[in-house]
Amino acid sequence: MTPDEAREQPRIYPCHCGFATDDREWFEAHQHQHEVGRLDDAHAYTVDELQQIKRGLAASLALLSSNSPARIPILGHMSAVDARLAQLDADAQTALPATPG
Repeated sequence: MTPDEAREQPRIYPCHCGFATDDREWFEAHQHQHEVGRLDDAHAYTVDELQQIKRGLAASLALLSSNSPARIPILGHMSAVDARLAQLDADAQTALPATPG
């Protein structure tokens, strides 16, 4: 392979989840979703941050075929985000003062 041929070929960025792309910017965002998606301490995120994470995960999911193995961790992360959002919503409902009846 000549140096010119090497420059013409796109670089492939492989992810540990099995996904690969030639788009570096998208790959970096995908990697960030893995970091954020782990939600080691989901309590550290605000509702807005969780909603942004969920939108990013949904965008990643939309780019995959229905039989891609990369869907599994993304769906797991989305479930974790949904569970945390539901918990925050329930906490907010119980924190509301009782209205006089």
